[in-house]
Order: sequence, then structure tokens, then C-alpha cells
Amino acid sequence: MKDKIRLLKYFKALVRYHFKASRALKKEDELVHNKVLKDLSNMIIKSTNKNEIEIINKEVLANNEGAILLSNHQDNLDIFLLIKALDKPIRFVAKKELFKIPLFQNYMKLSHSYLLDREDPRQGLKVLKNVIKDVNNDNKNVVIFPEGTRSKASLMSSFNTGLFNVIRKSKKPIIPVYINNSFSNKNKIFIVFGNPIYPSSFNNLKPIELKEKVYHKITLLKKNYIKDIKKYRILGLGDSITFGELYNQTYDKGYYYRFIEQLNNEGMLESTYNFSIPGSRIKDVSKLIDNNNYQEKVKDIVYSNIDEEFLSNLLQQDVTIENAIKNSDILLFTCGANDILEVVSNYKIKKEDQLKSFLEMKEKLRILFNKIRSINPNIKIIFFGQYFPYPHIKSLLKYNYIDILDKYLKELDNNKDIFYISLNAAVLENKESFLLDRKNIHLSNEGYIYMNRLLSKLFQEKIEHKL
Repeated sequence: MKDKIRLLKYFKALVRYHFKASRALKKEDELVHNKVLKDLSNMIIKSTNKNEIEIINKEVLANNEGAILLSNHQDNLDIFLLIKALDKPIRFVAKKELFKIPLFQNYMKLSHSYLLDREDPRQGLKVLKNVIKDVNNDNKNVVIFPEGTRSKASLMSSFNTGLFNVIRKSKKPIIPVYINNSFSNKNKIFIVFGNPIYPSSFNNLKPIELKEKVYHKITLLKKNYIKDIKKYRILGLGDSITFGELYNQTYDKGYYYRFIEQLNNEGMLESTYNFSIPGSRIKDVSKLIDNNNYQEKVKDIVYSNIDEEFLSNLLQQDVTIENAIKNSDILLFTCGANDILEVVSNYKIKKEDQLKSFLEMKEKLRILFNKIRSINPNIKIIFFGQYFPYPHIKSLLKYNYIDILDKYLKELDNNKDIFYISLNAAVLENKESFLLDRKNIHLSNEGYIYMNRLLSKLFQEKIEHKL
């Protein structure tokens, strides 16, 4: 309801300035256009009851002739905030849909923004090349949101790597920007401009290296200037997927540690404990909670390729599992694959046996989640579903009934504090990149990256606003 009221206020402000914008467009003067934009932006910001805006280090743009501003993107309000914050005219790379909304059309034209078709990579590449050309040759200042869409949350979404393949060719600096609280009901908004990143330091970087450099700069702005960042306590329980085992029996960065790293980078992590153990069944996790004997159990794991420091950190976790549950905000959980494998071992697969095991798994998980919630009634439980581990073997695909298991497990996601994430369809679709070893059921790095992307999206949409 609050979003609808705010959207209505946007449109009222846009209607009020619609005809004024139309008149301004008859003049081919970008400074005149920018003045109208500022008036409109002030009106819209005022209509949202955002009473206080703190702008930090905005003089960096004044000291440069032409720049690419790369900013996080929390809300539609971000465009208006940046126009209000800066004295120089700025342009935006914006999705084509905004150019089709009657009340937005004039606004986008006044800002001389670039229409981007996200469904057409070739058109997107052409637009970005035009952006670099205008920045390099005509000293234009252009804002790009590397997340690609609004996060509607404090946690940032992943950046588009392809974007940086074009940006790294710029002859003008990149200016990192962080906007805080534009999506929330808090009155005070922060806009922080970082020091320029000059071409000499990024022209020779690979796209992924530049992406990581910019992401790091923006997260530093967030951590250094935003004092009221909400911090989260994260717990991991379950089997090898949460433990982070890769397809080649090595440990690198599973979905759990990628998510933890993301929170930590953005100053949103208070504490983390991972008590998962490869090979665990649901009853093993339950016993582990009852006995509080993680260190004893994890010593039994023999993986020569697991980093000694990683295992040492696991052994030094200084709280009991019960206390970790009591003092965590979010539980990240995977378990059930080993329960199923007990039923379908030696490829003696019967549909009725699988479906029976699926119903049993659902009941076991329900009991386990109730046990966890009896220790901490406020904990948010996020659990991933199973995937068919042998999609390359055509003779076995006919035994893939995971879609039925998905249906059963989704029924557990009827509690306001329990959230289910399905994996099977995506793993089947991306089997060549997610399951690199046909004899090993564990995911590749790309598979874990995908899991973290789903987790981050769920966190943004359903978790962050509840805690």
C-alpha cells in the first residue's frame, strides 16, 4: 500500500510538470532542460516525504570534464536524487520501458538519456558504445546502474560483467556512487560520491577485474559513510552443498560462503557459523543439534584437497550449535539428497519408493524445522530444494521426479519465517556448466554462483524487510 501511495505521488508530480517539460523540449538547450529536470526532481522528492538528503563529496564531478558515474540502484527515486544532487547535466542509461510511459517520456528526453533494450544484447552494446563516445568526445556525464535493475533493498545485486567490457575503454574517469535509504521509509537519504577511478588504472583490466574493482569501491563508500547499516547473524546447517564441496571434491566457495562474503563486503555481517557436514542426512542434522558435537563429527571428514585453514576455522567455532541457533537471524540449509540416495542406491529406482521417500523427507524436515524454531522462534529459515544429479544420463532422466518433491517441499513454505528455493529446473537447463563431472553430484563454481544469486534475490525481496 505504501508503494502504491508513493507511486501515486510520483505521477501527480509528473503530471504537474508534463506541460512545462513539453515547452522546454522545444528549445535545444541542455542547460534549460536540466533546470526543468531539477524543478521536477525537487517536486517528486518532496512528494515522498524524504525530508533530509546528505550529499557527500559531490565536488568530484565538478573537477572533471566528462565521467561515467556507476551507482547502486535501490529505487526509481534514484534518478531524481542524482539530478538534484549534481549541478552539471547528467544523462542515464535507462530501460526502454521508461520511454514508453507517457509521463516519463518527456523526462527521459529532457535528460538526453539512452534507451536500452535489455532483451537485445546487440542493441545494448551499440548504446554503450555511444555512451563511451559521448563521454570521451563531448565531455558528457552519464549514469549507469550496473545492477541492471532496482534492488529495493540495502544489499546490492550482482553487477553485469558485459557492461565493463565497454566501460574499460573509456578515456574519462569512472566515479563510484552509493545511494542509501532511497527504497526505505526512512526520511534521511545519503548520496556518497567516491574519488574518480582514472583510465590509467582500468584500461588494461579484464572486464571481471574492473567489475570487482568498482564493486569494491562502492561497498567501501557504504561501509565508510553509512553508520546505521543493519547487520545480520548467519548460520549454516546441512550437507555438502552448504559445506561448499565442489564437483571435483575440493572446497572453494560454495553458495554459503559467497553470500557471507557479499554481506561482509557491504558491512552487513555481524557473525557467521557454518555447522554443515558433507554426507549428512536429515536425522544426522537433528542429532547434531541434540548432541552439540560438531567438532567431533567434522574431524571424521577426510578430504585431502580441503584447505587446512578452512578446517581449522571450522574446528575453532566457539559456540554450541544450540547457542548459534538461538543467536542467529537467518539459517541457510540444504539437506535431503543423501536421504534420497539411500532409497535409489544401485540404480534400483522405483517411482513409488521415491515418492514415499519424498513424503518422508517433507515430514522429517517439518519436524527438524520445528525443533530449530523451538530454540529460536524468530529465526528465518531459507532452504534449497534438490536437483536431479544425473541429467546427462538419458536412461535415468525418466526417473526424475524432483518436480513432485518440489511440490511437497513448497508446502513447508507456508510459514512467514520459512522460505523455499527450487533448483531442479535450473540445474537441468544448465547441466553442462553446473554439473561438470557426470560421476559427481556436486555443483561447479558456476552452479554455486547461481545459488547465491537466487539467495540474494530472496533476501532482498522477502528477508531484509522483515528483520
